[in-house]
Amino acid sequence: MPDDFADPCSRRARLALCKKQLEERAALEAAQQRAEMDARAAEEVETGVKKRWRRPQEPDSAPVLEAKANATDPASRIMKTRGGYVQGYNGQAVVTEEQIVLAAEVTLARRTT
Repeated sequence: MPDDFADPCSRRARLALCKKQLEERAALEAAQQRAEMDARAAEEVETGVKKRWRRPQEPDSAPVLEAKANATDPASRIMKTRGGYVQGYNGQAVVTEEQIVLAAEVTLARRTT
């Protein structure tokens, strides 16, 4: 077990940090949804025509129960693959026709949920 997890105090602090990050992410998503709803309402008032599609629901700033955070590698993300889901990064490479690597970069996967 890594030293950070062997000590209960540091493990508790790391889990608290993960919880805080999940709460911040949920609050950010709620703010983005609220901004989209406000823009929609402003457009309806400006044009005088109601949008035809279903009106978005009020945002909830609490994290969903299924939300997950990785306590050992918080920079990585859960990524969907053909075989299921993995915790990892998104690797990008640029190569020539002769398969010579010109550039390589590891990025975070975009969060979809």
